[in-house]
Amino acid sequence: YIDLYAQIATDTEFATLVTRLRDANYTAESEVEKEQQYNFAILLMSIWLCCQVAYDKGQIDQATFQIYLDDVEAKLTQWPAIKPYTKQVVESYLTLKDMEIFKPVLR
Repeated sequence: YIDLYAQIATDTEFATLVTRLRDANYTAESEVEKEQQYNFAILLMSIWLCCQVAYDKGQIDQATFQIYLDDVEAKLTQWPAIKPYTKQVVESYLTLKDMEIFKPVLR
């Protein structure tokens, strides 16, 4: 997450995108913006996927994994406009839908 937050803190365009995602009713205004939002969803989900894999392989314990499970919920609450994009990613990669970390995306 350090790189993600550094990007938000230092890149005005990226910060603008993330700010828009706070509005649950926000919809992309262009194809470029849709692509940005979709790829931001992939970025977030890549972090979450790494946590799921690490947990499945015994590299992190349940308490640490729970922090990331809670984080998924927190991010979807913080940036509700990203949820349709995260759902689209899960539906595109069927192996993801059975992973515990992505359950909130499908609710």
